[in-house]
Amino acid sequence: MNEFISKIVVFEADKSSGRREQTVDFYFNFIGKITLPGQNVEPEPFDPVEHRRAKRRENYYRNREQINARIAQKRAEAKLVKLAAEPIKSAEELSAEEETRRERKRAYSREYQREYRRKQREQKQSA
Repeated sequence: MNEFISKIVVFEADKSSGRREQTVDFYFNFIGKITLPGQNVEPEPFDPVEHRRAKRRENYYRNREQINARIAQKRAEAKLVKLAAEPIKSAEELSAEEETRRERKRAYSREYQREYRRKQREQKQSA
């Protein structure tokens, strides 16, 4: 690559528009300076109102992330406090609770199936 480039000119950075912009020119052997299409396009003019809006948006989302992190941490702490306050249950108590939960789920499923079959029979009879 160095064989094709005769010199590189780096200009001083310009911060007058509120954004840092710096121009770099490449001079090639036997060709000279090449200007690529689209390079001559002027950057959008600096809009201070839009700049402030963008900064506010950025700060808002950063603050939202921090607030959400604090909320999640408080919820986790509250959950730990709640778990610490609950009495420790024995394996028999846990298995009894699990069996009760399963039985409730089975009863709900049976009732749902009965109701579904009843509706299906009514639809067949009415058709």
